[in-house]
Order: sequence, then structure tokens, then C-alpha cells
Amino acid sequence: MIPPWLARWGRSAHRGGGVALSPASAEVEHLAQGYVSIRIWGAPATIAVYAITGWLIALKRARSVLMLQLWINLINIGLDVLFVIVPGLGVPGVATATLIGEWAGLVLALWLCRDAFLPALRST
Repeated sequence: MIPPWLARWGRSAHRGGGVALSPASAEVEHLAQGYVSIRIWGAPATIAVYAITGWLIALKRARSVLMLQLWINLINIGLDVLFVIVPGLGVPGVATATLIGEWAGLVLALWLCRDAFLPALRST
């Protein structure tokens, strides 16, 4: 459950806090709010990927980290081309491509650390 004060702060930051720091036209503000509205759904995946990346680095698995980052970025680039250049979805297309890339990155990150999870799953 999100505390009410945190929900109010999040809404105010989303609706005007960031825009107040860098004023823009109404069109840019509208596009920015649409972008953030889509991208916010990728926050859990991004935070989880950060945690798994740290864990992989601690295990000295730098190649896995590199593979993970390449995977996320290549999916993002490919989907940007697919969503923006081909059908012309613009800013919402960029945000959606990034969102999908973040969640695809989490799937790969979980797969990369499957060896740590499998013994625990087998014992239950």
C-alpha cells in the first residue's frame, strides 16, 4: 500500500514538478507526460535488473552483465525502429519500445541467475 503523502507527491512530480524545472510548450509537456505514463510501468523491471546486475558483478560474471546490457539496448533500438520509423508512433512508440526492452531485460536477467534459484525450487 502506497502512503497517501507519497501518492500525492508522485502525482505532483509527474504533473508539474519536473516541468517546473524546465518550462516547455504545452505540446512538449503533453508528450512528456505521455512518455512518463508509459515508462513508469518499467520501473519494477529496471530496479530488479539493477539488483541482479550488482549480484552478477559480485559473482565476477561481467560477461553476463555485458550480454544483459546488449540485450536490453538491442531490443530497445530494434523496437524503436519498428514502432517509430515504420508506423510513426512517435514519443509513445519510443516509450513502449523502452518499456518492452526493460521487461525483456528482466527475463534474461532472471534466466542468467537461474542456477541460484533452481536448487531452492527443487527442494520444495
